Amino acid sequence: MQQNSRWNRRWQSVAFALFLIQGASALAADALALEWEERFRRLNGMVEELLGAQATLQKRIGTLSDEVRVARDEQGRSDTRFVRHDDLRKALDALAEKIRELDRKREEDKKLILDELRKLAQTPLPETSSRRVRRTEPEPTPAPATVLKGREHIVKSGETLAAILAAYQQDGVRVTQAQVVKANPGLHPDRLTVGQKLFIPDPSAP
Repeated sequence: MQQNSRWNRRWQSVAFALFLIQGASALAADALALEWEERFRRLNGMVEELLGAQATLQKRIGTLSDEVRVARDEQGRSDTRFVRHDDLRKALDALAEKIRELDRKREEDKKLILDELRKLAQTPLPETSSRRVRRTEPEPTPAPATVLKGREHIVKSGETLAAILAAYQQDGVRVTQAQVVKANPGLHPDRLTVGQKLFIPDPSAP
């Protein structure tokens, strides 16, 4: 009975692991998630069938144990001890065969479930929605219609148009925001993106 109790705990652990796998599959894409859920249902069904088969075999073993007990009692009350002893031996052999059958069933189901778990482990997780989001490339600023004197500036992380102009003014380039906006048609000063190219016009140019 202790062996059966340990075996039950092991299968409960397997069932819990399968439950965790089902929870992880909920994060996958719909098509693959359905496949994972279907595999889990199959595994869960096999575990339930195995537990049901174990309960049935345990009942049979209990019945055989009762028959062995009755056979022993009859052997004590009968003079034909040789015949009763033979019946007892047959009952014990049948009991041993049932136990061996239960062990074989356990090993077969254990192998089948382990194979399914290996297949699940080898199945790649689907891309999550965050992985599917394509990186938005910075919109290139249209080139000015006329050839202007100036320089090109590539927007870096954390830069704002005001900060860029302040840096250029510190270097002696007294360019204004209005001049930059005019030199970069379609520019939105409050929506700069990293990597965006800006044309900084030379304020001294005619």
